[in-house]
Amino acid sequence: MSSVPIQFLFYGYPNPGGCSTPPAIVGDRPNRACIGVMPGDNVTLRVVVEVYCTGKSIVDFISTVPRGVTKSGISNPTTGQYEITLSWFPLTDQYGPQGICMAAIDNTDIQSNQWCITYLVGFQSPDVIRPTLVQGSASPIGTIFQNHTVFSIQTSKYVNRPTRNQTIIYFRNASNGGSLVQQFDCGWDPAVTYTGYTIVIRFPVAPWTAGHFFYVTMDSGVASGTEFCGPESAPMYDPTFWV
Repeated sequence: MSSVPIQFLFYGYPNPGGCSTPPAIVGDRPNRACIGVMPGDNVTLRVVVEVYCTGKSIVDFISTVPRGVTKSGISNPTTGQYEITLSWFPLTDQYGPQGICMAAIDNTDIQSNQWCITYLVGFQSPDVIRPTLVQGSASPIGTIFQNHTVFSIQTSKYVNRPTRNQTIIYFRNASNGGSLVQQFDCGWDPAVTYTGYTIVIRFPVAPWTAGHFFYVTMDSGVASGTEFCGPESAPMYDPTFWV
């Protein structure tokens, strides 16, 4: 028998000097999100990056993507923000979890942290697998008593607590410019409970101001399904959805 030693090759970059804050991938979907899609769907995803140093720009992306995914060129829609768009038509033989991982590189060769999401092919349908918050199922709506503390919303399928933290439900004061009244992290907060098709939120103390109007918004993944990585409900930032 013969043996060949394993070699690891590394390339060292010079110290860039000055501001060395790395760029960060910030959206549209959070790191570790799980998204249901069906074969043949036209899937598009923006990968948004922010840079925090003057004079820095994003020049490249390192990526691992499923077969068939294409990437657009890098655009710079606003100062300090860069993005590319991923496009994909999943095939029937790609059924199940398909991972996408990205990292951005700036013009001084500083790299962002890795950002990954999972597309769950074959599990998109909102009324079958992927939980979708059902408009009109929220309780209460309209006028409430000032001491009211229990709120609930129905989903279209059986749901669990999300596996990610920072999946937040926000209660905001519309009469005060949308200011935050209270928020609950559904990943761990015991004030949020999941029972079958229902999410229940319990306030320890009622924070409502008499005569004011309030609304609720939700991050991606507040409701998570039970299959594989738990396909997530879509974010809900429409201030008229639950008022």
